[in-house]
Amino acid sequence: MKASLFCLACLMFAAAPAAAQHRSLDIGVANTGVSIGNSAVWNGIRLNWRDVDVDRVTGLNLTVWRPGPNPDFDMNGIALGILGPDAARTRGIAIGMAGSVTHESMHGIALAGLGVVSEGELAGISLGGLGVVTNRRARGLQIAGLGTVSRGDLFGINVSGLGTVASGRMVGLNLGGLAVVGSRGLYGVNLGGLAAVGGPMSGVSVGGLAVVSEADLLGLAAGALAVVAERDIHGITAGGLAVVSSGRIRGLATGGLAVVAENGIDGAAIGGLAVVSQGAVTGAATTLGRIHADSLRGVAFGAYRVTAANAAGIVTSIAWNDLDNVSGLSIAAYNRARGTQRGIAIGIFNNAETLHGIQLGILNRAANNRGIFRLLPVLNVHFE
Repeated sequence: MKASLFCLACLMFAAAPAAAQHRSLDIGVANTGVSIGNSAVWNGIRLNWRDVDVDRVTGLNLTVWRPGPNPDFDMNGIALGILGPDAARTRGIAIGMAGSVTHESMHGIALAGLGVVSEGELAGISLGGLGVVTNRRARGLQIAGLGTVSRGDLFGINVSGLGTVASGRMVGLNLGGLAVVGSRGLYGVNLGGLAAVGGPMSGVSVGGLAVVSEADLLGLAAGALAVVAERDIHGITAGGLAVVSSGRIRGLATGGLAVVAENGIDGAAIGGLAVVSQGAVTGAATTLGRIHADSLRGVAFGAYRVTAANAAGIVTSIAWNDLDNVSGLSIAAYNRARGTQRGIAIGIFNNAETLHGIQLGILNRAANNRGIFRLLPVLNVHFE
């Protein structure tokens, strides 16, 4: 009888609240066992209607109603919430029918019917029916029905039904039903239903409509409409309409209508109607329309016209090669060298102000020859 009274007294003492907001019925010893109510610190199983000002729970925590402020709550273990768990720091598993919220960091697995939200860092696996949102970086696997959004970096696998967006870098596999956007760079595999947009881009980037880099673009990039980079492009790029670089293109670039580079092309450029460069084109360029470059070195074929200040190599077109200076082989119906032609020109009419080589065509003009030798049929030559 005395033992029973002692046990009852111990239980009543354990159940007595230290403060009104922390009332609970605790079955156990040294904050360990089963707690029913708003206990501040507990190890084991804790069941509560609404968590308010909780300090630490290690084990299983089940809360029903919307949590109150928990600025210092350390949750270690499994947190279950009918509306959703709320803690400053969570390590383990957090599951909420509506949401899962952490204010500083979440490490582990977070599942929520609507959204997983962290005001700090996310690390592990996060699944949100609508969204996964973090104010700092996220590492691991993030999957959201609508959007994955981070104000910091995203590392790992990031998938969303509409958009995957980061104010920082995105590194790994990034998928967005509409778009993938990384303000400070996209690195890895980046697939956007409509577009992949970011700062520097490196790896494989595919946009249903476009791939747009706000800096350099490296690797493999393809867009149904266009691939655009505000700086250089390095690698293999394909745009349904165009590939455009505000810098230099190095590698293979193909555009359904055009390939455009402000500072030159090194490699191979294939444009449906045009290849345009304000700098030098070194390598190979081909189009069914026009090639225009500051200079050409290599092989160029423009079905309609090739224009350049200086060309060296093989320059061919069906209609017109309009060059200032050319060294090598020039083939077109009309070959025009406004300056010096060195090498061989083959066409219907070949016209050079200064010839150091051979012209083969129906009519050949070499302005630096004398008398009747300036204009000859079939063959004209001048060597010095």
